[in-house]
Amino acid sequence: MYADIYGIGWLSAAGLGWGERGKIPDFSQLELPALRRKDIFHEPDLRFGRLDLFSKIGLSAITLALRDAEMEAWEQKRDIGLIAATRSGSLSADREYFQTVLAPDEPASPQLFAYTLSTCFLGEASIRFGLTGPAATIASPESDPLPWLSQAIEMLADGEAAAMLAGWCDLPDHFSPYTAAGALFCLLARPGAIPAPPRVRVQLGLNGTITIANQTITTREQLVRACRHTIAPARGEQP
Repeated sequence: MYADIYGIGWLSAAGLGWGERGKIPDFSQLELPALRRKDIFHEPDLRFGRLDLFSKIGLSAITLALRDAEMEAWEQKRDIGLIAATRSGSLSADREYFQTVLAPDEPASPQLFAYTLSTCFLGEASIRFGLTGPAATIASPESDPLPWLSQAIEMLADGEAAAMLAGWCDLPDHFSPYTAAGALFCLLARPGAIPAPPRVRVQLGLNGTITIANQTITTREQLVRACRHTIAPARGEQP
């Protein structure tokens, strides 16, 4: 099975990046840099300020992937689905919320409660960018860093959406301190489904192997490098 990647964006210990912009990500246990609204959105945005950190980094990577694909702006709703892999999910927000539940003489925080599901930022992205496809998160151990990519390719092949925003989002937590930190998302579609040259074409083999330009891709960092350094035509050129 094949799919084309049209945009890629990420947030890691090395900072923000999309396409050829920014450093190759470092998805390690290093602390993430401070994330400000103006790093992602140029205009004031009250909703972004209310998000928990997990949702902020996930939404930021989705935004950058769409920006790289030149599909951030929209006028009509689009049949684009979302799938995200995560190990700890919204565990940090869950823990903070239940601390307010247990606090004496204080009501539980409704703001924190709004972000106690790992799918919350996918809903936020759907509202912001007019996305009408399916949305889900999947559990992902560190030993399998790319299940979201193979799942997105299979969903495209099955016709579940015209395109997919697929990626990974995680934060270390008190209960999962060895989780890698950061977020990475790609915009994928079936070959020829989007009238623009893709960055790369990715293949999912029958044995689950992911390859780009005959190179086996096993890590998120390799995926970013492959999207930057392949024989795919440059933007504006005919494929």
